[in-house]
Amino acid sequence: MRLLPVLALLVACAHTPPPQQAADGPSPLLPLKTDDVTAGTLPNGFRYIIESNAKPEDRVVFRLAIDAGSILEEDRQQGLAHFLEHMAFNGTENFPGNTLIQKLESEGVSFGAHLNAHTSFDETVYKLKLPDDPEMLDLGLRIFRDWAGGIVLDPEEVDKERGVVLGEWRTRQATPDGRVQQELWDHDYDHSRYGVRLPIGDPEVLESFTVQDLQDFLDDWYRPDLMTLVVVGQVDHAAVQARITELFGDLQTPEAAPERARYELGPYPDEPPFVVADPELRSTYAYVSRILPEQPQRTEADYVDDAMRGLARSVVNARLAEVARDPEAPFRSAGIVERDGMGGSRTQSVWVTWYDGREAEAMERVAAELARVWEHGVEQVEVDAVLSQDRESNERWKEEWAFRKSTSVANEWVRHVMTGESVPGEEVEYRLKTEAQDALTVAWVQDHLSGWTWVREGHLTGRVKGPEDQTAVTGDTLQSAWSKGLATDLGPWETTTVDGDPWGQWPAHGAVTASRHYDDLDATLYELSNGMKVVVKPTDLAEAEVQVRGYRPSEASFEDLMAWGHLWAATGVVDRSGMGTMDVEQLRLWKAGRRLGGAIRPGTTAHGFYMTTRTDDLEDSLRTLITQAQQPRFTGDAVSKTKAEYKQNLSNTMDSPSGRFQRALQAKMWSGTAWEPWEPEHVDALELDEMEQAWQTHLKTMDGTTWVIVGSVDMDAMPELLASTLATIPTAGPDAPPLRVGPMPHLSDDPVVVHGSDDDQATYQGSWYHTTARDWASRSVPAELLSSIASRHLRERLREDMGGTYGVRFWVSAGSRHTDRMSLSMSFVCKPDELQDLREAGKQVLADLAAGHITQADLDIAKEQATVARKESMKSNGYWMSTLAGELNHTGSLDGWVDPQVRQDVVTLEQVKSLAAEVLTREHGQEGWLVP
Repeated sequence: MRLLPVLALLVACAHTPPPQQAADGPSPLLPLKTDDVTAGTLPNGFRYIIESNAKPEDRVVFRLAIDAGSILEEDRQQGLAHFLEHMAFNGTENFPGNTLIQKLESEGVSFGAHLNAHTSFDETVYKLKLPDDPEMLDLGLRIFRDWAGGIVLDPEEVDKERGVVLGEWRTRQATPDGRVQQELWDHDYDHSRYGVRLPIGDPEVLESFTVQDLQDFLDDWYRPDLMTLVVVGQVDHAAVQARITELFGDLQTPEAAPERARYELGPYPDEPPFVVADPELRSTYAYVSRILPEQPQRTEADYVDDAMRGLARSVVNARLAEVARDPEAPFRSAGIVERDGMGGSRTQSVWVTWYDGREAEAMERVAAELARVWEHGVEQVEVDAVLSQDRESNERWKEEWAFRKSTSVANEWVRHVMTGESVPGEEVEYRLKTEAQDALTVAWVQDHLSGWTWVREGHLTGRVKGPEDQTAVTGDTLQSAWSKGLATDLGPWETTTVDGDPWGQWPAHGAVTASRHYDDLDATLYELSNGMKVVVKPTDLAEAEVQVRGYRPSEASFEDLMAWGHLWAATGVVDRSGMGTMDVEQLRLWKAGRRLGGAIRPGTTAHGFYMTTRTDDLEDSLRTLITQAQQPRFTGDAVSKTKAEYKQNLSNTMDSPSGRFQRALQAKMWSGTAWEPWEPEHVDALELDEMEQAWQTHLKTMDGTTWVIVGSVDMDAMPELLASTLATIPTAGPDAPPLRVGPMPHLSDDPVVVHGSDDDQATYQGSWYHTTARDWASRSVPAELLSSIASRHLRERLREDMGGTYGVRFWVSAGSRHTDRMSLSMSFVCKPDELQDLREAGKQVLADLAAGHITQADLDIAKEQATVARKESMKSNGYWMSTLAGELNHTGSLDGWVDPQVRQDVVTLEQVKSLAAEVLTREHGQEGWLVP
């Protein structure tokens, strides 16, 4: 179906030439897709784009893109573009006060998932997803009409929102990462307006601005000539177009409206390397960058060139990743990225992360590896591996066109409107990506990489752990190491070769001994000759996607920390060692272009085997997963690398205030169990022999494993597939290991108090546990509904009434037969001097709910939100995997399965009140707070 053409006027940014403009050279211009698209501009300058899209069914996605952000703020308005975004949810002309939120929540809309917004330097975007029935579609358009021209700035609401926005500022800026990022930003971009207009704003301005300051920004920049409405879904284009004209046509741009100025980021200042130190950083890294002028994709040749340059970077990044896996490598990770930046710029960067104390070695080695690429080039096998992976990705993308989500379609149009990003359509993009793959050769990669002379003169910045006046890491040391590495010749690269499959001789087939079909689930249970059970549910929810999960109850509850530690560490060693006949690098090349294998992860109550693959790769993926379990490799080098990674991660956590806080809570609650926090000496005590033995005991012996397969599968071929893969796994023990209850927490009425940095913020976390009978099936849905109700009440009290926090998190979780308890948790971030008031207010909300202050309206909203979320989730294979695996893991059978919607529909208000009275009155738990 071909509708009205998209107009070139859709490109809103005046500084970005639209892709349709003429370009020099013979390459055709990139088209702008028009199939199933209606677009236009009203006489007042208001633009709209409507596109038909089928996924998710029965949903329409809206976006209102406003070509205005923090870059346009005056000094007295720093942070008000973002503040205004908040106020759009606090009352409009036709939805006063909280009625907008109440109306949307009553229709099942949830904050975050369906309702959201963001503000950046150059744009503000409002987002909404609704059912696509006519009434809701019209409601959505009326809401966006109010956001476009009917926001009400009630002084009382403005003052309450100050605390919320300042709370958001604390979560982003009043942290070690925030402090360092601010200092780097001030240095790197102080020559540009972007350096002094961070969207989060200035806390002093946020505390003192007037309502008139906010109104001035609204009047200047919320105007039709800077707005575009995007509507994507299965909608009547003509009807939507007519309603947009009716609702938005009366918006006016003031005669005295200021010009929408444009700003450039410009190059980095010509200054020495700059490094910022902070003792509380979680991660340490440096990067060498340059800012490029704007490079819009105007022609097909531009698109192909971009794709080829991306493939060349992938070749280098794959090599750097291989070097990083060397146990002697001083860097943890490194890579080359190219991304769009502010002001229409593009940034190229080489980034490096390292192990503590090895920063100079890391910089030197990465630079030397880049020099090796320039001097000796890359190998055909490296290019072939990247091409194989990219071709597989491109083919998968083509297969999934019909499953493309309306959210991604809408976001693509927003990027087009805001930045001029090309939207040529899937068929054109597929063709051009294929052209790029066909054109990529070793010679082209070499020629392209030889032009990276900017790496020698790039701008070096870094962020390191340690007090600024004590750290040995300086810009000079990093620059010196970088220059030394660039002058080093490491010699030609040694190519890895691959031959055959990793599993070698495959065992004889087993057999399917019985099967049973569950009509309500459209799922089949197979029993195999080795005693294993497999549940298979065919779906058409994603093209050629198959998800596999196996779980096996643990033989022990792992009360001993080192027993658990050796098993967990074993998975890291195997991941770095390989399996069967191949080491890890051979496996990488062997897997290129296919989705093979998965992950094996132990648990304190159940061990898991996971993978997501393609229909054509399912058999080899199962064989790969089985080979990893049955024929793992353990090398001393991999042990060294695993321990180094663990120790670095532990160091990063212990150096962070939030990390220390979580460790303190963990230590108080789980002392003497497998969940007790690790110390460096625990890592030092890890031994290869113990890891191998732990793997042999818990993961190689796969007896009793139950498997679930969901996705695009051929059910006629399934018995033979299972007989040749899962049924071949040898059995060596009892039919199923005994079920164990996981460790129970040690709870105390004494709070855990951790003093962090000098940041002006505090973190609260409370956890409560309630021992319960093993009745997960009857408690899980009421617990989910109670979580939703309590979260809403807490948000209204702590955020909207008190303005004390950006957000409060709360959940209730019903335990299964493996974790015989119910868990509750509440957490928030706030100003230190408001922590106790907010804590008491939050506990009072929970106490009120426990006392029966839950209405039928509360339950109806929670049910509607859960229903909407469930309907969306049911369109994914992941939902059915979680549903089937959860039922089997919690009840041991599918015989008693009841549709979650039916289970929810029968939940009564009295049941939820009873559960609240039972679990929300628990005084015994564990509270803690992180304060300056």
